[in-house]
Amino acid sequence: MRIPSISKLVFYWIPAAAMLVGYPFIGYDIIAGGFEIHGDQLISMQFLEGTYLYIIHHLLSFIPVFFFGIVLNWFDYRNAVWKELLVPLVMMALIFIAWDILFTALGVWRFNPAYIQGVSIINLPWEEVCWFFIIPFCSLFVYQIVKIRWSNPWGSARTLQFVLLVVLFGMYLLNMDRIYSATSLSMTISMIGLSLIVNWKGFGLFIASFLLLLIPMGLFNGMLTGLLTKEALVQYNSAEFGGIRILSFPIEDIGFGFGFLIGILLLSDFIKHRLSADYTLTK
Repeated sequence: MRIPSISKLVFYWIPAAAMLVGYPFIGYDIIAGGFEIHGDQLISMQFLEGTYLYIIHHLLSFIPVFFFGIVLNWFDYRNAVWKELLVPLVMMALIFIAWDILFTALGVWRFNPAYIQGVSIINLPWEEVCWFFIIPFCSLFVYQIVKIRWSNPWGSARTLQFVLLVVLFGMYLLNMDRIYSATSLSMTISMIGLSLIVNWKGFGLFIASFLLLLIPMGLFNGMLTGLLTKEALVQYNSAEFGGIRILSFPIEDIGFGFGFLIGILLLSDFIKHRLSADYTLTK
């Protein structure tokens, strides 16, 4: 990983990312209402109908990873969490919690009171705040498995990065009138662009692990969007996303998760290399 100068980040990447993310908001009014209450239900699971749905979701995702990854330290995940991932995970979680707070306040999405406990932290259900720490912790276990088992598939995958940038930017231009679509795409574009700037060698590894991660994502995200319940826990404003769902969740959620996870890994590598460089300079 090449460590970019602060000036390069300040004068190039940060303004470009800010423009991509912020431009759709200029002079744009969120269309109120129009929430999609029902998801595309695949099967009804009665035990999920109630205010403990989000808690059940967290327990089902967290307990296996905690047991195998932390208690048994499979694939050296315990060391990876404490030494490399914990600090960047918390930092990125705070950024995405702010995004969640903003979009909830704007009416881009809302939370069904029938499936949450009713206790809020900064206008978010406390279960939602926990999501930003539990789910990346679980998701990065998949990344760690691929990292150990499959030695960096596709390398830096620069060609794939450029192709994704072109395709996603075209989609961004077509969806600038939908706030969630535009923001999800712009966040993904910004993170891929940053991985190019820093010449991150782990992009291919991340893509391989993210593709595998889409399998459990379908189930666990589906639990929150009406795949297994009569109504969705997270209800989206139909005017602010493209209307395409995978199982029961909007395709934009993939960009949300992509940006969140790759941001953690980029920040982790940046901190590791910056500390290493500082240590070398002071020896």
